Amino acid sequence: MKTVMATIVAAVIVSNTSAAYASNCAAGGELYARADVNGDGVITKTEVEDMRNMVFSRLDRNGDGVAEPSDAPRRFSGRYMEKFEPLLAQFDGNGDGRLEKSEFLDAPMTGFDGADQDGDGRLTKSELASRSDRTC
Repeated sequence: MKTVMATIVAAVIVSNTSAAYASNCAAGGELYARADVNGDGVITKTEVEDMRNMVFSRLDRNGDGVAEPSDAPRRFSGRYMEKFEPLLAQFDGNGDGRLEKSEFLDAPMTGFDGADQDGDGRLTKSELASRSDRTC
């Protein structure tokens, strides 16, 4: 469950302008590193999209294409909702209290775009360091 939540937080950080979901800058850097799936030191939009797909599949536990509070595992429902509610606030475009797959996967990557200083669709270590300096 801890890894799932870290992945969710990573998706939010890489996808959005706010780093409020990271507990501190060191955690934020670690989560950015998790987005670098192939370990080449560069995060691409494709890697972020793949991460979003993985995160959504973990959120949508019943596989119906919608993540919602009823998908929370009973044993971890409090912790699940603590992480899920900020995602709803950020990604629930129609405000229905549920997160549809398209709302999550197709949401703008404003944080990624803001950190991608040269606009090449790739985040390098220096671009990430620059982003961390701004948000700490």
